[in-house]
Amino acid sequence: MPAIAWSSGAAQRDALRSAVLRFCDDRLYQIVGTYDSERIQGLTEADLVQAVSRTYGEGTTPDVQIPFKSSYGETARVISRWENAEYLVDLVPARDQYSYALIISMKRVTQLADAAIKEANRLDVIEAPQREIDLQDLKEADSRRELEKARSVNLRNFRP
Repeated sequence: MPAIAWSSGAAQRDALRSAVLRFCDDRLYQIVGTYDSERIQGLTEADLVQAVSRTYGEGTTPDVQIPFKSSYGETARVISRWENAEYLVDLVPARDQYSYALIISMKRVTQLADAAIKEANRLDVIEAPQREIDLQDLKEADSRRELEKARSVNLRNFRP
């Protein structure tokens, strides 16, 4: 899935440090905004939930993990969730213990993206042996070309 990343400059007043936009079939399906740890320093999880709730309404606290790569692993605990028929908004711990990310997902397109990711992973497993063979063949061909190049130069210059 293509993604576009954005990072804020130091002069920015916004607490957002970076954002990643994810697309499936040229349609935006997810925005991952990561907050600058210095700009949210001292704020508690409850403070963040309250601030986000001012925009999205009352959140819930589901006991779930969602896919999110960070230094903690491949999933993240959802601190709070806001949801309606079209969107899902999750607040999760980010890459370090001092930052957080807000993940905004467009439900309908996310279902398509999840299916595409699942299919891509399935194909990766099936195609992995052939890719390994192709890579080995390419390395051997490169090695033969280098050897032939060296042979050509050395044969011309060789004097017994």
